[in-house]
Amino acid sequence: ASSAKTTRDIIRSELPNLTSNVFFIVSGPWENIEQEYNDFNDLIWIDDAADTAESTLKSYAYLGIMYERIRPSNPHIKYFLKTNDDDGCSNGSDICSSNDVS
Repeated sequence: ASSAKTTRDIIRSELPNLTSNVFFIVSGPWENIEQEYNDFNDLIWIDDAADTAESTLKSYAYLGIMYERIRPSNPHIKYFLKTNDDDGCSNGSDICSSNDVS
């Protein structure tokens, strides 16, 4: 499994009560994520994205989908959070940075 899928699996196992409200935005070849997409029903797949444009495209897609599709049927949701699967903080650290996950 890719490191991104491994991270998604960890999030799914660590936040079992929140998984109905957690979505992952992925891009790349469909055949690489099709099984996971069907198994978990929590992926938003973007058919095309390249390096620097990928992050911006994913952010716009996420916010648009959440606002138009998820919010109307879940009016209790007040906030959406978009982060990358490699963002985090080391234990005991006051400073957060990308790729600083322990």
